[in-house]
Amino acid sequence: MGKRIVLLFILALLSAVAAHAGSKAAAGSGFAGTYSTMYYNNEGGDLLGEELRIVLGKSGYKGILQFSEGRPSDPVLMDVRIEGNAISFDTPAEWDYPGHFQGTISARKVSGVLRLQNGVDVPLDLPRRAGYWDDPISK
Repeated sequence: MGKRIVLLFILALLSAVAAHAGSKAAAGSGFAGTYSTMYYNNEGGDLLGEELRIVLGKSGYKGILQFSEGRPSDPVLMDVRIEGNAISFDTPAEWDYPGHFQGTISARKVSGVLRLQNGVDVPLDLPRRAGYWDDPISK
């Protein structure tokens, strides 16, 4: 009888730990999503804007960033650091826009500045919404 009680206690404890870990992972993904200004300009026939998709992986946040100034750049994958409402990431040197982004993130938007390696600042103010590539209505 005593072994059953101990076994039940251990199972209950493991269940509680698993539930807490699952809720913590779900809570930690609150900033995952798409932040975008990308749109198709019918008048000029150009694709314009920027799009950042943030996902949560086993080693933290990852981001996929793409710019478009008429034609889309190749998307780039990078590590994203989020602490509180502060967000930062580095775009790789071999990408069209190499640099360091520093800004803020909320449930509604990402905003800040991407400082390119050549010293040029690119301000970004990206509302959270469906991405251009996900939204068949915007095409």
